[in-house]
Amino acid sequence: MLNQHDIKGHIRSVLRGFFLQVKKDKQAINRDVDLTTEIGMYHLNLTLNRTNALQQETTVFF
Repeated sequence: MLNQHDIKGHIRSVLRGFFLQVKKDKQAINRDVDLTTEIGMYHLNLTLNRTNALQQETTVFF
């Protein structure tokens, strides 16, 4: 279980890994993630898609 101090770093690390995977593989990914903290349990469904915006390669999630 993550405490409030660790949660931001953990989420940042997980999302960074997802973004790097999308950038490397050049295709969208979808992940179901369960997150348990000292204040509750959360289920997240993330979809990350590689796009081009303003003629710059960009990765966005929605």
